[in-house]
Amino acid sequence: MLTGKRGHSSEMEPTELPLHPWQRYVKEYHDDYPFIWKNFSARNYVTMFAEDMPDIAIFNYMARGFLKQPTDFYLRPLFVSMKDYSLLANSTNHCFGNEPIHNIVFGWFKEFLTKYVHLPTFSLTFMSDISHNLLNDLQLVDDDLVTMLQQLFKQGIFNNTMLIVMGDHGHRYDFIRSTYVGSLEERLPFFSITLPDWWLKNHPLIHNSLKKNTKRLTTFYDVHETMLNLLNFDKFYKNKKNQRDNRGLSLFRDIPRDRTCSKAEIDMHYCTCQKQTRVEISHPVVLRSTRKAIARLNALLYQYRHLCAVLKLSTIIDAHVTDNDNITKILKISALNTIHEDYTIMFETLPSKAVFEATIRHYAVGNRYVIQGEISRVNKYGNQSICIKNARLRRYCFCVEQTTNK
Repeated sequence: MLTGKRGHSSEMEPTELPLHPWQRYVKEYHDDYPFIWKNFSARNYVTMFAEDMPDIAIFNYMARGFLKQPTDFYLRPLFVSMKDYSLLANSTNHCFGNEPIHNIVFGWFKEFLTKYVHLPTFSLTFMSDISHNLLNDLQLVDDDLVTMLQQLFKQGIFNNTMLIVMGDHGHRYDFIRSTYVGSLEERLPFFSITLPDWWLKNHPLIHNSLKKNTKRLTTFYDVHETMLNLLNFDKFYKNKKNQRDNRGLSLFRDIPRDRTCSKAEIDMHYCTCQKQTRVEISHPVVLRSTRKAIARLNALLYQYRHLCAVLKLSTIIDAHVTDNDNITKILKISALNTIHEDYTIMFETLPSKAVFEATIRHYAVGNRYVIQGEISRVNKYGNQSICIKNARLRRYCFCVEQTTNK
């Protein structure tokens, strides 16, 4: 969403960023990334970037962060200072003394918008503290969030603003993640856009497209494109060029009804558009697919083979196969060109007792197995991988020392 680029690599697609984000802990900073706030800064917008958990901040967890301050207002120094202050250690969960941490973030957000009400502004406020470890705690924010938004609306702050309220993903490690509903929650985060009533009345076609697109397949690439459209609105409004074949499609225009995950560049592992049927865990293709996934995990960990244990299969928990006939009908192509099946398998490994979920494509021709996207860790790993400093591989590694100490 922030760069319009693919930020991770897989067997199918490489990353499009200067260096893989999870390799930045080595020596590089993120300053050279094409963040969208740079586009807004170039147009004289005042910018702000705020996060409330400095230890696991987007660009600082196992990474170098920024060499230079990325936006006009950057709250990381404040929250780093709070983390090292004894008051935080003596406070109840989600609080700094008597003040809820989310209200500290809300306070900065309100003051920023109020102070610069007569100037164009861009703000990204990313809050993790309230829900990262326990999803149900998110309800504690409800009343304060409503109050803050109502105050800003009454003050007219949002009268010339596009407001986005969203999640980046559902819970990935809570017990609900091991259920079918939990897998959908992870892949389908909440997302909403609010625009001024007067603006929507002046642009009824855009308003109509926004309503239609709530029922269409959309991605964060589309959000990136839409923000650029708003920044360069006159140019966008005059350009009637068909956007059908672009990766990022503007939400201000109709998203094609027949858009597929493939066209939207959504890895099949994260695609929720297809029907799935449960398969016996003893099915030969399920067994071979699981072995392929574990081999992939061990290959990723090979550079840390002196620190991380070799993973072995403990048990296969669940397996589903995708109904590709429906996708073939949508694409209107010959089934001969799509002789493959996608298997999504949940399995446990030893010695870590880690639970993983992988999607593997089995091609009938050549009997090939190809992993689709990343392999998800769906239970907590805590300090199992404390021996390595690699944000991506920590979810996979089980430190050898733990094995030898048992």
